[in-house]
Parts: sequence; structure tokens; C-alpha cells
Amino acid sequence: MGGPLEEYPLENYPDYISGKPPRTEILEDFSYLDELPRIRGKRWGSQGIGRLREGPLVRLTEHE
Repeated sequence: MGGPLEEYPLENYPDYISGKPPRTEILEDFSYLDELPRIRGKRWGSQGIGRLREGPLVRLTEHE
């Protein structure tokens, strides 16, 4: 995943329907935790009580 936005097909967006305006209310059912497996390669989130063993890191951008 990555690259220019222009190369990302609209069919990959969950609210895309050809010839119709975006249905953004569908996006309310998705959160960042739903995207993490595709971005980081595994599920993240609440793992229960116990010792933290690993966590995802975010790379700094040129603005940070």
C-alpha cells in the first residue's frame, strides 16, 4: 500500500458507488483499528489486562 492518491482506485473505498455521491455515513462504521491490519500487517487494539509486549509506532513526517 502506498503511492500517489491518483493511482488508488475508487472501487477500494467502502462508500464508493459508481455515478453516485459518496455515502459518508457508511464510514462511521469503520475505525483506525479496522485499518491497522492492512497498514501494519496484524491486528492491534485492546489486548486485555497484563504486560504490554509490543505496540505500533508511527514514523514522523516532515511536519513533525
